[in-house]
Amino acid sequence: MKQIILSVVALVILVSGCTNSGDTLLGGEVLYLNDFETIESLDDFEFSIGYLSEDTSGSGGERSLTVSGGCVVPHMTLAKEFDKDYQLQVLIEGKLITEFGPGQVMISTDSEQVFFDIESNEWTDYESQPINYIAGERLQISLMSGGLVQVTTLFDNLQIVEVEE
Repeated sequence: MKQIILSVVALVILVSGCTNSGDTLLGGEVLYLNDFETIESLDDFEFSIGYLSEDTSGSGGERSLTVSGGCVVPHMTLAKEFDKDYQLQVLIEGKLITEFGPGQVMISTDSEQVFFDIESNEWTDYESQPINYIAGERLQISLMSGGLVQVTTLFDNLQIVEVEE
């Protein structure tokens, strides 16, 4: 019974970090965009175990990012710093290839953290809940695909966008 309750709580926390694309809050400046079209697009990432794929979201471009990992997470991490305060959202298109669990996106600063799952086996738009960024903090976006079981997830059109108030 305790495991069921913990599972439900974990699911609620994960789902609360993501909104449907129709509920967008953004409209401000795009602060970062990566469409994963060239091998150089992976240079921004630490712990990079991704590779480029020709399976794309259809929203433009000829390539996407494939992340296929296992126990050691995160599999790919983007770290950015900005020189002013923002309220930010992260947008990304994702597609789950394997059936053994979701891919995940984690967005964190020194004071906040939000997660959301990539669960659809069709290309889907995802966006995070807004996160408050304070100038000079490290903003980290981690792309994860699997944990105990290896999962393959495709990602495309990663954006960091200012939320207009």
